[in-house]
Amino acid sequence: GLDATTALQLIELLQTFASTGRTVVVSIHQPRPEALTHFDKLTVVHHGEIIAFGHPNTVFSWVYASAATAGRK
Repeated sequence: GLDATTALQLIELLQTFASTGRTVVVSIHQPRPEALTHFDKLTVVHHGEIIAFGHPNTVFSWVYASAATAGRK
């Protein structure tokens, strides 16, 4: 795997490619939150099921709300 600094540099490079009109698809396992802010859209998959899709801020809000709700059970 990549260290956090190298991973962020790679994501920034991919963002540069995407800004030229290319479609970039990336699979990341346990990314740091600051890395995710470079994406236009996120898809969160859990046990093979899509559980969230959208702009990073929307996805973060949903994931945090879901985690808070799950903690109360």
